[in-house]
Amino acid sequence: MVVRIRLARIGGRNNPLYRVVVANAKTRRDGKPLEAVGMYNPVLTPEGNKHLDLAAPRVKYWLSVGAQPTPPVKKLLVKAGLVPEKPMHLRPWALDRPSRRVVRMPTLEGQEELAVKE
Repeated sequence: MVVRIRLARIGGRNNPLYRVVVANAKTRRDGKPLEAVGMYNPVLTPEGNKHLDLAAPRVKYWLSVGAQPTPPVKKLLVKAGLVPEKPMHLRPWALDRPSRRVVRMPTLEGQEELAVKE
């Protein structure tokens, strides 16, 4: 059984509010979870902050027994400091891009210009 840590929407129209839940991967987005471990409100407060409330010991427990966070939840866990961020060279989307190298090209006057080679 694959267990996921994911978001379940509980907010109304034009007012998103999410529960951070641990659920079986096959269940519906808003189906009955195994456990609710936090809340996330993406709407900015007057101070310009978003609200994230997590039960850190429970999240750590579920991660230790093999629960896998979805990409949006993983971003939240990285910001909360519960999951280490991957180094840039290990990120798959960074590896798919063509590499860009800076090449020095001589000119007629003997000066070098910088050119980007793709």
